[in-house]
Amino acid sequence: MENHNIAMLRAVDAFQEQFSVKVRVIRVWEHPERRNPSQLYSFDMIIMDEEGTKMEAACLNRVLPQFRPSLVEKKCLIIRNPTIGFNNSTYRYVDNQNRLCFQGTTEVIPCEDIGGSPYGFDFLSFPDILNSNAISNSTVDVIGYLIRSFPKETVNNKATGKQAVKVTIEISDLEGRTVFLTLWDQYCDKVLSFFESIKGKNIHAIIILQFGKVKWWNGVAYVNNSYTVSRLFCNHDCPEVDEFRNRLFENSIEVSESTSLGSMAKSVEEEILQSKDFLNICDVFSLKTVCKVIVLGNILGVYKDEGWFYEGCNRCNKKIKKVVNLSEDTQESGSAVTKEVLTCVSDRCAFKTITSSLKFKIQLRVQDPSASVTLTLFDREARKLLGKSVDDILTANPEFRSDSMKIPAEVDALVGQTAAFKIDVTGYVLKYNIHKYDCPGNSEVSHILKLTVDPNVISVLQEKQSSSQISSSQNMSLNIDASEFESQTSDGFKNSAAKRIENNTPVSNMASTVSPVSLDVTDTPDSMLAKDEVKRNLVQVYDVEEDSHTSATKLQKSGDFQDFNSAEKRNLLIPKVEK
Repeated sequence: MENHNIAMLRAVDAFQEQFSVKVRVIRVWEHPERRNPSQLYSFDMIIMDEEGTKMEAACLNRVLPQFRPSLVEKKCLIIRNPTIGFNNSTYRYVDNQNRLCFQGTTEVIPCEDIGGSPYGFDFLSFPDILNSNAISNSTVDVIGYLIRSFPKETVNNKATGKQAVKVTIEISDLEGRTVFLTLWDQYCDKVLSFFESIKGKNIHAIIILQFGKVKWWNGVAYVNNSYTVSRLFCNHDCPEVDEFRNRLFENSIEVSESTSLGSMAKSVEEEILQSKDFLNICDVFSLKTVCKVIVLGNILGVYKDEGWFYEGCNRCNKKIKKVVNLSEDTQESGSAVTKEVLTCVSDRCAFKTITSSLKFKIQLRVQDPSASVTLTLFDREARKLLGKSVDDILTANPEFRSDSMKIPAEVDALVGQTAAFKIDVTGYVLKYNIHKYDCPGNSEVSHILKLTVDPNVISVLQEKQSSSQISSSQNMSLNIDASEFESQTSDGFKNSAAKRIENNTPVSNMASTVSPVSLDVTDTPDSMLAKDEVKRNLVQVYDVEEDSHTSATKLQKSGDFQDFNSAEKRNLLIPKVEK
């Protein structure tokens, strides 16, 4: 056959007859009959031509015997006299409305290699995934190195009555942006088997998921494997993995326990319930050694005097600075040419290209029956609770860009929630006393490591609080009434009463406002898991921003609240705890 008789996939449509295509078979799978799954309906595949255009193809079972030996993955074929049908699938595996169909008069001839990737990878960048630029009814290919892996879970499918297993892992691109992959059944087993095989080896774990589906839950993107078509590659021997690995070395991303095998983490609920270090807030004040503890408290309000977001480094999360330098064009032009350069305050980012993004930093006033304290909620935990990023809020409410002291309704909705916090009591806190945070250069203070609002966890911890037998007189002396906070809105403190008046945003029920993420089994037909069936929120297990420079248990400086008797501003009294 002459080359001029070969049509490109982008050019074929239902009006063409007697045409041929030269393609590579990228993926094959069996399509069972809907009413009788034990019977084969068609042999389906994804094909790609030398321009990189992909199309789904189908060979009905009745004509399959004459073609089956040639329909092998990676094989290059000339397909003569096929026909074009309409791809009416709800979820297409490639972005193409046409489907190539085999008929009795079709011919299949092996041919020379058409070049290009034998797998037909077409990687979507993490920013495109995180910015919702993925095509909603199609699939994506992703590549990244392993950051961490969450516990394997078994879930029940109500529609089929069967059980499924899954594991969620987090992978990073070369710029430090991360996405979550949720792998089901055989894909779950494959990646866990791979983890076992690389234990103790000083190598990066590079993961490729091809033909994955992007799903969003509470503002977080997950890439799930499709039921049968997705393909999972773990440190695969192919040019794409080799190139990615070389760029890791060029970017000085060193192999460590977290990047070679990932950090295996318990769910936050398991970790908090199993912890023996549950304390009342007043007991935290008297700690003498560095430790991590659990506290339970109600969120009374949001401080606004330091804003609710900042521009932070995407590598280490510390605040970035913008420095104006002379450009390289200065010498050539003969006049001063300046350019703005991003710099990070962290030593770990020295001599590296800095990228930044807007991140949450929300100061919360939290109270339990024994005392009150100020905790700082950072970006990852805030995203989990709010289901939105800073950019999401600012895009919907552009007026907040110019006034960072104004608290948006989404952030204000945290008021009234009850949460369990895991906090890190550092050497800095012990040295300067947790009551006092007026020392400059504070970069190693106690901060929120993890938190949960799971009602079952809250209930268990509330019982522990009750068993501590705090006297009613102490409760009376330490409890701060909401009316006292109402009088302090002018001091930069947003409280629940003021919130309801100003924003008309009622404090929602805790479970319904920030319920744990429940991922549905998207790859099983007609299946949807109830939220109660998957109580663990895998994305809740977040490490706090490393070396965060802001206090999470910082009590406000004495100047932040004035005397209660002042006519202009009223002071928040911090009662003395009886030793």
